[in-house]
Amino acid sequence: FFRYTLTSGNKAMVPLDEEIKMLKHYLEIEKIRLGSRLNYQIDVDPALYNIRIPPLLIQPIVENSIIHAISKKIEGGVIRVKAKRVHHHLEIRIGDDGAGFDYGESESGFGLKSIRERLDIVYNGKAEIKVLNNNGTITILRLPENITPENRYEV
Repeated sequence: FFRYTLTSGNKAMVPLDEEIKMLKHYLEIEKIRLGSRLNYQIDVDPALYNIRIPPLLIQPIVENSIIHAISKKIEGGVIRVKAKRVHHHLEIRIGDDGAGFDYGESESGFGLKSIRERLDIVYNGKAEIKVLNNNGTITILRLPENITPENRYEV
């Protein structure tokens, strides 16, 4: 996980499969810390594994769920990550079964703000991030599938 964090900053985009493998490593580290209080489910169609996305896009959202939802509950909780194709977009949903959030707090957090800015740069405003309060928190990323390092917007 640490090695991936250090080297991924040099890459504009990584395969979804690589990002999911790294996410699993991160969750296993957190599972050691939280024990049976942390459960997770990852559901990604293998046909999507080669779609390229910005590195470290999913992990900060999962980290928010662990910090703000799972670790605050005595009994812990579940984090669900699901990726699917919706029209010509990759849709990634990260959800938890925590208490939800205050809308003002969700919009002002550094992690989400940073992700929003990265998505705007990489996808030239064609990507979307939504945060919903629905029996916990659900974060939805909608990314165009056809963006590659060669045709992405440059700052």
